[in-house]
Amino acid sequence: MLTQDNLLIEKQYNNKIIKSKIIEVIEMIDTHIHADARTGEDFNEMYLSGIDVAVTCAYYPYKIDNDTILLNHLMRILNYDTKRADEHGIDLKVALGIHPTNTNVDGKLIYENL
Repeated sequence: MLTQDNLLIEKQYNNKIIKSKIIEVIEMIDTHIHADARTGEDFNEMYLSGIDVAVTCAYYPYKIDNDTILLNHLMRILNYDTKRADEHGIDLKVALGIHPTNTNVDGKLIYENL
C-alpha cells in the first residue's frame, strides 16, 4: 500500500507483510526472462526488487526430433511456470514459439494444442 505521506510500500509474500520506504514509484517490467530456468527464490527476489510483471520466452536450443516433447516443454511454460511466478507475486506473460534449431519437428501438433 502506497501512501503519499510516508512513501511506504507494502507487499505481501507468504502471508508476511514486507514494508519498504520508497522515493519514487516506478513500474518495472522484466521484458525477457526464461522462467523455466528460474527458481522460486529468483521470482521472490524479482518481486521484492519491484518487478510485478515479466515476459518469459520459450527457448529450447537443443535438437528435438519429437514434437510431443517440444509441446510438453511449451505447455510447462504456459501452465506450470506462470503458476510458480504467480505464487511469488509475478504476473508472468508468455511468448511461445519454435526455436530455429527445432524447425524439423512437425509443428501441426504444437499449433493445434496451443
